[in-house]
Amino acid sequence: MSESAAGIKIPGSGVSQAAAMFAMAAVPDILYRHRVRVFPFAALIGQRRQLAYASDLVYVTALFNDVRPTSMKVTAALQSGQCGRSAIVSLAVRRT
Repeated sequence: MSESAAGIKIPGSGVSQAAAMFAMAAVPDILYRHRVRVFPFAALIGQRRQLAYASDLVYVTALFNDVRPTSMKVTAALQSGQCGRSAIVSLAVRRT
């Protein structure tokens, strides 16, 4: 993914792509697009305040900013010690 919005590059790491795939499958398209638009706003706020931030982390957070973790079994994944891309991919597989 090499897209950008408002001059902000959308992260294209494996974690970011897996999170985007999961978010896309979990909600209607209009809500997914809203979540993607949240990222550039957050990144621009960070830049304006001169904050150092991990763009992948901000992107994934934006994708899930309005989701209750229990509705996606994220709590179970965290409790089992899964983390990162493998957890997101396993959650996405369980969802479909």
